Parts: sequence; structure tokens; C-alpha cells
Amino acid sequence: MTRVTGVGCSASALTGAFAAVQPDPWRATVAAMAYLGVAGEWAAERVGAGVADGDAEATVGRSARTGAPSPAADEAEVPAGLGSFQVALLDAVHQLGPRTFERRLRLSVQG
Repeated sequence: MTRVTGVGCSASALTGAFAAVQPDPWRATVAAMAYLGVAGEWAAERVGAGVADGDAEATVGRSARTGAPSPAADEAEVPAGLGSFQVALLDAVHQLGPRTFERRLRLSVQG
């Protein structure tokens, strides 16, 4: 997500939204960043394996939605890029529901 313009601003806005309903700033921040992280992983899965880590060549010949080999893998394809990831991230932030979030969240608390 560090390669996509606007993610930092989105993270700040999301943190503010979480802070509006969670009076503890630490908890609001942790929850917002966890939510954005899960949304980012989900978005990366939707656009293809190589997009999120900057390896656009990894997506050539693969389905943009599932990352599975494309039936037309031998034909020239345009891989999904960071622009596709940016849109998928916004979609994921909007569409990610509580059950999916809880199922996908990997969080450990140490103390």
C-alpha cells in the first residue's frame, strides 16, 4: 500500500471515523489500521498476486480477480496495476463487513 497515492490520507480519515465512535484513541487507531490492513489484503487478492508488492509481471497470464492462470495466458494481456489496486482497496473498505473482517483478522495481543 505504500506505492499507492492517497492511502495515507485514507488511513488518517479512517482513523478519524473510528475515533468518532471509540473514545479511546489507541483502540480507535488499532482498529482502523487493522481494518485497513484486512481491506488491503482482500483488495490484493481481488486484483492479483503481484500488484500489492509491485511485481506486475507476476499477474501477466493470470485472472485479475482470482490470480488463477488465465485461459488466454498465451495471449498478450495487460496485467492489473496499482491503479486497479487503488480502486479495489476503496471497494474493499466500503464492502468489508464485520463477519468477513473478524474471519480474516490476524491479531495478537501481548502485554
